[in-house]
Amino acid sequence: DIIFEEGSQADRFYIVADGAVEVWKDYKLPEKDLLAVHEHGHLFGEMALIDELPRSATVLVKEPTRLFYIGRDDFHTIIRDNSKIAISILKSVSDMVRKSNDYFVDNLRERARELEKTNQALREAQEELLLKDRLSTLGKFSSLILHDIRNPLSILRSMAEMIVLNSSERKKVERNAKKIISEADRLNQIASELLDYSRGEIRLNMSIVNLD
Repeated sequence: DIIFEEGSQADRFYIVADGAVEVWKDYKLPEKDLLAVHEHGHLFGEMALIDELPRSATVLVKEPTRLFYIGRDDFHTIIRDNSKIAISILKSVSDMVRKSNDYFVDNLRERARELEKTNQALREAQEELLLKDRLSTLGKFSSLILHDIRNPLSILRSMAEMIVLNSSERKKVERNAKKIISEADRLNQIASELLDYSRGEIRLNMSIVNLD
């Protein structure tokens, strides 16, 4: 059972004689928060009578409960005429504020931990996507890379055959040897670029080239 709802006007101050009540914020919303549980001897409902504002939370019965209550006018009279009761109520208000602060801090820390877990999961998912993208791109360009490697290999083989055929002619041998060195350097450069890409140090950039 609901004793009073958040936003309602206050006309009573309550004392828990037996049982327990729950104090909820945003009780009717999916993201409702349990602020406190008041048991035997606890006071509640005094805040709205003191500041004359609508109820700041919803209070409902947690279990079979017996309550005492005092109306607004009687409450103000007691506060005005009895300092001991006034101090007791102030202590109750202070205790409630402290507990609310503790709850707020704990809730904030818990949400921060959940946010960090979510961010970590997102970072891991992003890293996995980047890896898959790199592997996919590498697969798309594998045929082009193999083609670039086969060209200098074919030239190397041809130059080697020319050296064998012209072994008696020094100038031709020297010229073909230089071509072999040049093509070997080009093959090494292709291999180096491929290794750099596999380590993520460079990215392949496709563009249209006019060969005319």
